Amino acid sequence: IITSSIIDASCNGANDGAIDLTITGGTTPYNIDWSTGEHTEDISGLAAGIYDVTIFDNSGCGAVHVFSVSEPMSIDLSTATITDASCGSADGMITVSVSGGVGGYNYLWSTGSTTSDAANLAAGTYSLSVSDNNLCTGMTIYAVSNATGPSISVEQVIQPACQGGSGEILVSITGGGSPSSY
Repeated sequence: IITSSIIDASCNGANDGAIDLTITGGTTPYNIDWSTGEHTEDISGLAAGIYDVTIFDNSGCGAVHVFSVSEPMSIDLSTATITDASCGSADGMITVSVSGGVGGYNYLWSTGSTTSDAANLAAGTYSLSVSDNNLCTGMTIYAVSNATGPSISVEQVIQPACQGGSGEILVSITGGGSPSSY
């Protein structure tokens, strides 16, 4: 008789799963062959996957058992709503909806905020680190732009006629406040 206890991997991609067998009956000693190459009753350090074990007792009676070690989905930070800042103001915002992991999320923004959103942001980049109840982490960087800032387009580049001569770059500006200064 074989009973088992499976411990799933704690994080996506982790190698900390285990399978604990209890073998009773038959004639000892047992010959145990895992698909991992191990010959012990219990195995550990497992990633998510399928594992099988073949067990023969001393009388030649055998059995094959198949086990599945699972893992949680990776922490996904791709769903975010970004409100750009007004030009020159710190009124931008990032709100994140986290999925994956095992829940119980803890947030840490580069601003020091520990909630699912970061507010009062100027234009710039902001990093977010999220951990779950298993201490699995996900990290990403978001960018807040200036909503009403100017847009500069290069219209024409005129190379100098001679080395050391002067050239020109013609640009056009749209948006932003008037007048623009160069």
